[in-house]
Amino acid sequence: MFFNKLYGFDTSTKSEYELQRIVESQRGMMLDARRDNKSEYELQRIAEKGANIIVDDHQYSEYALQRVASACSKGGCKLHLIDSGNKSEYALQRIGRAGTSIYSSDTAGRSEYELQRIAKECFNGSAQLLYTDGGQLSEYALQRIAISGARINIAASRSEYEIRRISDKMG
Repeated sequence: MFFNKLYGFDTSTKSEYELQRIVESQRGMMLDARRDNKSEYELQRIAEKGANIIVDDHQYSEYALQRVASACSKGGCKLHLIDSGNKSEYALQRIGRAGTSIYSSDTAGRSEYELQRIAKECFNGSAQLLYTDGGQLSEYALQRIAISGARINIAASRSEYEIRRISDKMG
């Protein structure tokens, strides 16, 4: 899956203070917090130092993710959230509005209309919804999602004609 390729510096091997020193010397680096159990407060302090952070949607509550996203914006960086379908559409809209880039795919089970609304809120928060197409949505649905502001990775199983039509709308 595409999201397995989204990685950064593994935070599970370092303490919070070691990470803060590393981030201070290399602002804007990507920290992968998916494999450890750092508290939201540790992530907030690291984000305020300027680290981009990757998390799964099941790791923290909606409100914790909003606080980490706001700490990221204070630090001039971004929170990257991988959507597995555990959070409601409205929770993702609020998190996206806080400036979080959201990565979703067919496995999250979101409808075209949910994805459109999430994409609009991410756009309003100066972030982006990145959707990986697995072939379950129609080409017209993907076009409408793209028009709403999402970036779409199109499945290789689609015909060349479909890919051309979708990409023309993304334009």
